[in-house]
Amino acid sequence: MLTITRTSKGAAEPFTDWSAELRAVKARKAVRRVREFRLERGLSQEKLAELSNLHRNYVGGVARGERNIGLLNIVAMAHALGVKPMKLLETLN
Repeated sequence: MLTITRTSKGAAEPFTDWSAELRAVKARKAVRRVREFRLERGLSQEKLAELSNLHRNYVGGVARGERNIGLLNIVAMAHALGVKPMKLLETLN
């Protein structure tokens, strides 16, 4: 994400919001871990959504990178997959 800021002299200068980029990378990694565990357990996205009490369109959108995944939803999916939420986040360092 590139944003433009104004300096004290009024000139525009670009800077990158690296924290947003880092969060996006970590979220993609968490989604990959959800997919790994889901496939290991032979679950469809629809079944994972049902077990997580989430809408199937949301789960599909997260898997395709169209939707952001929140921490509470990571917890819900982890519970549905029978793993601790940290297992989905452990490769994010």
